[in-house]
Amino acid sequence: MKEPLYKVIYKDIKKGIIESKYPLNSQLPTDKEFSEFFGVSTITIKKAMEILKNEGFISRKPRKGSHVIKNSDNIDPHAINNKSSKPSIGLVFTNFNDNFGTKMLKNLILYGQDRVT
Repeated sequence: MKEPLYKVIYKDIKKGIIESKYPLNSQLPTDKEFSEFFGVSTITIKKAMEILKNEGFISRKPRKGSHVIKNSDNIDPHAINNKSSKPSIGLVFTNFNDNFGTKMLKNLILYGQDRVT
């Protein structure tokens, strides 16, 4: 099945942001300008821009436009293709005895099971 146009456009704009075609803090073209450039409706552009906004790459404000707020200089390169929205927890134990460690891991597992949706 063919990929929806808004996803193709989203990936193209995201690539432009990461490669600094659209530098950090710069204003992006308007939805209308993007729609003319890509030859699609403004609704399609809005869907692509919404994904970029949700991922934290851009901010969108009425009558102010869309601005790049995250690019390749200030993102974790491992997070670019990370599709997981679940948080990760890292722990460093300096004194891991059987009693403490077992209780800690058991509580983390139980907490994680309660939070899974």
